[in-house]
Amino acid sequence: VGCGCAGPRCQPPCAMASGTDFLFLLPDAWCGFVVGAKGATIQRLRRDYRVDVEIEDRKRGGPQPRAIRITGAVNAAIACLQDLFTCIARELPERERDSTHHIEAMVKGTQVGAVIGSGGKNAARIRAEFGCGLKIRSGKSPEDPGTIELSGKLKAIVFACCDIMTAIAEP
Repeated sequence: VGCGCAGPRCQPPCAMASGTDFLFLLPDAWCGFVVGAKGATIQRLRRDYRVDVEIEDRKRGGPQPRAIRITGAVNAAIACLQDLFTCIARELPERERDSTHHIEAMVKGTQVGAVIGSGGKNAARIRAEFGCGLKIRSGKSPEDPGTIELSGKLKAIVFACCDIMTAIAEP
């Protein structure tokens, strides 16, 4: 039994039992799809995967990307992330489903190296394996967060996010 992400690097739950805290930015319009009518979708995600899902309040000054945080066991967080993006894809207008999208994830400065990999091999593998754009920005110090920018088809971004969550999972 895999972690539920259905990605090529899906790991068995026993190897992914530790916790994770994954923070990423979604377009404001997509956050309503995650919340669902009267909060039904976000409540179901929390209940079904036993993870905490938090969405940043809407900012003043118009629609801007909003932070979403998933906290919990790695295998459950990955399955939740996949379900979350499935909800988004289902609600997107058909013309937008195969468009190129952009997602940013924030990781601890100490986790940036796990995403890059030795000599940049992990970052190159993610680009090649999932067919998405990947830009990594480190903070000025290990205490500063790093930013992972993913671009591509929604499905490719989901698989890349699941892979990154696996890479940064703390033992």
